[in-house]
Amino acid sequence: VNGAALQKVQETTLQAILKNEQAGSDLYKYISAYAKQSALGREDLVQGVTSALSVTRDINQVEQFMKMVERLQAKDPTKGAQQAVFSLKELLAGDVVSARGVYGITGISGEKIRSMMDSGDTQGALDYISAKLDQFGATQEVVDKNFNGLNTQIGVFTSNLQTAISETAQPVMETFAGTVRQLNED
Repeated sequence: VNGAALQKVQETTLQAILKNEQAGSDLYKYISAYAKQSALGREDLVQGVTSALSVTRDINQVEQFMKMVERLQAKDPTKGAQQAVFSLKELLAGDVVSARGVYGITGISGEKIRSMMDSGDTQGALDYISAKLDQFGATQEVVDKNFNGLNTQIGVFTSNLQTAISETAQPVMETFAGTVRQLNED
């Protein structure tokens, strides 16, 4: 029930960010489908998408951002997906401290990224960051090779199971929410 409630909050958040209920719901469905084949769980993906939406509404760029989160996560799974999202969001703002300190990615120019972002070249900034990730071992190849490993497969299974249970509990959550609303009124 708690998972179902969280899913509803995430969908509502995307609707609010996009200022369109249908677009937010569609994006949430896209994330849900993507999560079934990603090493990241739906909650991590929603967090990443929410961060990416602060700089772009281009779905291809959002997906590129998510793939970079997966790459950082695969490079060092001990750091967690939230750290990967945070580091990438900082990089897009031109702040290289987290990428350098947490992931050891050096030689990346915050000034160059800021310049690209200020001029509206989000794609250029994403491509520049992606190339730097490749140089330091955060590659798509690592994601692909690790995907069939035990740790990743357990993570995918756990995420998919939690999602399935939460989706099944959606009607219970709606009923329970109505009951709690009534209790609060009473």
